Amino acid sequence: MAILISKSTNFSHWRLLSGESISSVPRQNYDIEILIPTYNHEMFIRTALFSALAQETSARVGILIHDDASTDGTVALILASLAETGSNFDVTVLEESENQFSKKEGFYKQLLINSNSTFLSILDGDDYWYSKAKLQKQFEVMQDNPDIDLTFHDYFVKNPKKKWGLVHPHLFAQQKAPFWLLALENHVGTLTTMIRVDSLKAIEWKGYGELAIGDFPLWALLSVGNKSRYVPTIKAVYRQHSSNMTSPKTWSRIQAEIRQSRKFVSVRLSTADKIKWSIAGWGLVSVLFRVGVRLTARQDYQSNYRDRDIYDS
Repeated sequence: MAILISKSTNFSHWRLLSGESISSVPRQNYDIEILIPTYNHEMFIRTALFSALAQETSARVGILIHDDASTDGTVALILASLAETGSNFDVTVLEESENQFSKKEGFYKQLLINSNSTFLSILDGDDYWYSKAKLQKQFEVMQDNPDIDLTFHDYFVKNPKKKWGLVHPHLFAQQKAPFWLLALENHVGTLTTMIRVDSLKAIEWKGYGELAIGDFPLWALLSVGNKSRYVPTIKAVYRQHSSNMTSPKTWSRIQAEIRQSRKFVSVRLSTADKIKWSIAGWGLVSVLFRVGVRLTARQDYQSNYRDRDIYDS
């Protein structure tokens, strides 16, 4: 069962016992639910949390922080930070008693599909947003375009040596993004997304729990039928460090896992879309595309963002 540890006007702290489903914890209906997954993010979580709490929006917002049985002081720091600053949003802290990611049972799917809100934004506990208008801008686009299921934007990558790079999907220029571009390169950062929750119900989830990379196939499947859009002018920061999925130490493994994710997507496509997906994912085409994106993104970064002061702590 789920145990309610503490509760106040706009805050609740739950602990899930072994074998208990995430669905046993009540989730309210908001315009936007911010999902913050954490695991051993003691060094980063305050910045992530404060960047979410700082959002200025007309939407009704709730925050769900899911800690996957951290072995450091992540949860204690979350609770202390909330006690220190308070929140204008409802905040739920959901603490696992045992690690779920290692079980490969698709717990991430449960976090997504059990949302009762209209839209869902995801911010991993080691990343952060530095645009206070992030949610509002995407909220307006999603409201004005009911045919759009996914929006995304630019983000910076910061590595352990404090060097910066920019992932800038400017090729889309506010247009609907063809799903097959994701076979060329996964240009959609999880920290940049806003998802229409109802669209998640149409996905065939079988086998999803076996994927090591859970976000990439979602962005592709949500984009089929030109249902995703790039939103310019918003920025966020992805921290690259020794423990996360895109650390340079694990890059070769990540490439194999991306191929596995591509296959997951491919078997769910129509024949025509499968051909587009296969051609786009062909090695030489993919490499040439990546080189072009890297060069143009570097030029844009050097001309527009190189000297910009970016909040960090």
